[in-house]
Amino acid sequence: MDLIETYFNALGGYLNWLWNDQILVSTQSLFGNYFWGLALISITFFLIEVIIPWRKNQAVIRYQFWQDAFYMYFNFFLFYIVLFV
Repeated sequence: MDLIETYFNALGGYLNWLWNDQILVSTQSLFGNYFWGLALISITFFLIEVIIPWRKNQAVIRYQFWQDAFYMYFNFFLFYIVLFV
C-alpha cells in the first residue's frame, strides 16, 4: 500500500509543479519555460507554413491537425510524466 501511495503522491506533486510552475508561469520567465517555448516555436512554424506553404494546395487546418498537436505535447512534454513519475 505504501508503494501505491508514494506513486500517487509523486504524480500529484509533479502535476502540481506542471500546472503551477510550467503552464501558469509563476516562477520562470516566459522564455525559460519549456511548455510555452514549445507553443511559441510551433505557432511560429505554423504561421510560416501558412504564409509560405510547402505544398501549394495544402489546407491551412489539414486533416488530423489536432492529433498532431496532441502528439507534439505528448512526445516532447507529457511523456516525462509516464517515464519518470
